[in-house]
Amino acid sequence: MATIYKYVTPDRVDILRNGRVRFTQAAALNDPFETHPCLTELRKSFEDRARRLVKSVESRFDAHSIVVGSIMIPKTVRDGVVQFQRDLAEEYPMLTLTRKRNNLLMWSHYADSHRGFVIGFDSDNPFFHREKPRTMTPLDEVRYSNKRPVMPPFDEITPENAHELVFLTKSEHWAYEEELRMFAQPRAANAIEKDNRDFDLYLFDLPAEKR
Repeated sequence: MATIYKYVTPDRVDILRNGRVRFTQAAALNDPFETHPCLTELRKSFEDRARRLVKSVESRFDAHSIVVGSIMIPKTVRDGVVQFQRDLAEEYPMLTLTRKRNNLLMWSHYADSHRGFVIGFDSDNPFFHREKPRTMTPLDEVRYSNKRPVMPPFDEITPENAHELVFLTKSEHWAYEEELRMFAQPRAANAIEKDNRDFDLYLFDLPAEKR
């Protein structure tokens, strides 16, 4: 059995009192680059696909419509990619844990300058590995890189490489955290509230034996 940990601020004693923990959207975390891989190649592939589509239907429309449609492609794709990135940051709540039990930086960053506390969990608990119901992903390791992750062109994206690049890759500056993550569907939350920044606060029941 291995123990994994969550550093929390003093007011998060409600986790123990209520037996529920928050799964947090990337937009509400402290790293502004969460879920922000480089999308240049992806955007270019979308533009190329849109141009091929316009080319395939040009015989059905007048020349003016085709020209206007072609001119609008970059802006339309850019706006769509911006919305896509916003959705990634706001719609996929995650639980972040660590293998580090006593790390000074984490005590400072996540436990309100050493005034909070640490909650330990049994990493073998089915809560962290279950595949059914399919409302949560199993716990997975974060990968650390000295380069910004780059999303490949659309035709090369798979669910696996997209998940790793978007949600499981962080700058090597955060490597000291030895972070682990799991994700949940918002609709499966046991309770939904609002935090002080007006983010939806998704609360999930903890494993019963760990309450």
